[in-house]
Amino acid sequence: MKDKNKPKIYSGNYILTSSGIILIGFFIFTCFMIYQCVQQGNNKYWMIIFSFALLFAFFTYQMNYFTLTDEKLIVKNHIWYSKLIEIDLNTIKDITIIQPYRSPKSLYIQTYSEKQLVRASSLRFETWKKLKLDLENKDILIYDKIGLN
Repeated sequence: MKDKNKPKIYSGNYILTSSGIILIGFFIFTCFMIYQCVQQGNNKYWMIIFSFALLFAFFTYQMNYFTLTDEKLIVKNHIWYSKLIEIDLNTIKDITIIQPYRSPKSLYIQTYSEKQLVRASSLRFETWKKLKLDLENKDILIYDKIGLN
């Protein structure tokens, strides 16, 4: 018997996304470049590390996933564990599922007091469909701009 009060998690494999693959490739390149700098006696490898840190922050910030409970929609991040957004389902006016140009699929959440865009690069097509269906079952108005039918 399935527990109705159990939270549902909508997540994907963030390592095999395009952002994850680019990040892994850049990490390998960064390690190679630091190795080359050390071999040549060049101590300016801090610039390489700084560049990697910026790209790491950029690519991992959008690796979000969702948890749906009876009362809340919770947004968490695979990498940044401290990132947590909780939205009461009663305060949600509507949700639009969109994919901005050159960005991952996202939820544009409009509550009665604010609007918020949450990118989720790790979710697959089937996971998006399940999330959409479960949000609709919670009587939340969903606008699907990416064709999840």
